Amino acid sequence: MPYDIRSSVVDTKVMVEWSTRRNYISTVKLQKADDNSPGHANPWRSCHDVAADVEVRYRRLGDNDTMLVTEKGEEPFTTKTAITFTTPGATFSTHTARFELPSAMQNAAYEFTVGSVFHGWSAIHRLGVTILPHGDESERCRPRHVHTAYGLKSGSLAVQWMTKEFCGGGDAQLLLKEGYFAHIEVDGPNRTSVMATANTTLFEDDGEEKSKRWIHVVRLEGLKPATRYTYVVGNAHYNSWSIPFSTKTAPAPLFSGEKPIKSTRFLITGDISYQNAATLPMMQSEVAEGIVDGLVCLKETMPMICIW
Repeated sequence: MPYDIRSSVVDTKVMVEWSTRRNYISTVKLQKADDNSPGHANPWRSCHDVAADVEVRYRRLGDNDTMLVTEKGEEPFTTKTAITFTTPGATFSTHTARFELPSAMQNAAYEFTVGSVFHGWSAIHRLGVTILPHGDESERCRPRHVHTAYGLKSGSLAVQWMTKEFCGGGDAQLLLKEGYFAHIEVDGPNRTSVMATANTTLFEDDGEEKSKRWIHVVRLEGLKPATRYTYVVGNAHYNSWSIPFSTKTAPAPLFSGEKPIKSTRFLITGDISYQNAATLPMMQSEVAEGIVDGLVCLKETMPMICIW
């Protein structure tokens, strides 16, 4: 999975950087069971072997924090192949993509995603907006595994994330603003107002390691139905925040005989291991590009509906 994603914009010149772990990904076995061809002796290959497929996809946003829609539909993504840097003994690879924006669109807002069909794809990021941790304490309190789920009503949401440490010096908070990747200030005089404070509970693994994680949950009500919102989660005391995420509330209930303006599209998946998840990059790409509205996760205990 792509991580440590950074982007910078100077005039029309753009640079996007990120890293991936050197996991080994199995190839499809095309030979028969009794085929002992030397080329198929090792069905695994390193991410380093498929570096040419690593890329950044970016597209322009509309005015006033909206998704750009033309007569042909939503603005398509433009692709730029990245350059990969690594060494044989390294456990990770770094990737860099450089490109130029049209001079007429220099002040326009852009969004992007990075990855490949082998590494998987990142969430959508706002070009030029990078939120990095400030020191070890900030890194330990960095929000991880951020999820959004529909509430019981069309204008309600639940947001969940976890931290590796208790981080009790301040409250776990959510900052929210209406709009598709609207600009959120996490500090300074123009700081976006806190929308909600999370409820925090301890989760302790009952396995051999007895690892501890702190789960933070915010429940929001009274939002507009079928409306896009941008949010970040984190802890102001440690200056530790997530990247901005964009989500959309459920449509308002229909009256009897009323037809929906647009169908709601769900992607349904079960538990799949990351190493052997051949369909995972495709699903990540569809979520990142907004092709689906929600994800139904069929877990061992009960289904869960997530929105992204």
